[in-house]
Parts: sequence; structure tokens; C-alpha cells
Amino acid sequence: MTARLHISGPQAERLAADVVAVLEEVLGTPPERLPRPASAEIRRGDPIAIAALVLAIPGAVVATLDLFTADLDRILDRLEDRSGRGRRPPTG
Repeated sequence: MTARLHISGPQAERLAADVVAVLEEVLGTPPERLPRPASAEIRRGDPIAIAALVLAIPGAVVATLDLFTADLDRILDRLEDRSGRGRRPPTG
């Protein structure tokens, strides 16, 4: 998978260094930093793709929380079965 981030602005170098550090920590390998383009032209993403991404985020958060709740219920059920305690109300 490839993702390209174009960072611009007065704090671009500092932000780029922070992004590289976070990605390296999360991925376990440093990301490749490409040189700046020769032109000073501002590059913007496809507005439709950006809008689709922004609209997808709330649904992704809800789905993640649903999965977490289901996993949490399953884990708690196993612990209760082992402990011999009674049932508890579901978390969801």
C-alpha cells in the first residue's frame, strides 16, 4: 500500500518530522521521504475523494466501537463463566 502526504505551510518541516516519527513507531519501519517537488505549485487532493473520506470517518468510528463492544462482551462472558458469577447486563 502506498500513501503520499504532501505537507506545506510555515511549519511543514516540523510537522513532517513528527509524522515520520509516528509512522515509524506504528509501522515499525521508517517511511520514505520524497524530495519536494521543483515547482512551488500548491497541490490539492481530489475534492470528491476528500469528501468521501471525511464522510466515511463517522461510520468507521461507529463500526470500530461496535466491534470493540462485541469483543468486550465476549471477553467478559468468558471471565464470568470461569469465575462462576451470574450474568451481567450487556455493554452495548
